[in-house]
Amino acid sequence: MPVTFTADHTTRRILAVATRTVTLDEYLAHVDARVAAGVLAYDQLLDMRAATFGFGTAALEPILAAIRAGRKGIPQGNTAIVAVDDPTYWFARQLCSCAELLGYRAERFRSVAEAEEWLTAQRP
Repeated sequence: MPVTFTADHTTRRILAVATRTVTLDEYLAHVDARVAAGVLAYDQLLDMRAATFGFGTAALEPILAAIRAGRKGIPQGNTAIVAVDDPTYWFARQLCSCAELLGYRAERFRSVAEAEEWLTAQRP
């Protein structure tokens, strides 16, 4: 699977790591896996340094629908996306805009250290 995650239940944080080109179906499977594991409310660091998004802006609506369906009143955790190449970094911005529509925060970063610092600062 191109997107795998581990959950730290103490810090309520997910580390998701993507490899290769991630298709829309694979990204949606990642969202579904988080819902099934009961960790959608956890903050997520999505490491896309070794991956790219294999879908465009037309896929944003299905992603929004999947997150809405999985939430069922559960608050969504914040998401930090780490991307080093420009196309992935640009598309991460589109995903961050979607987060605003759903009422949670998401930001994109060039390094894991910056992403971790931002996630930590979001928690009370």
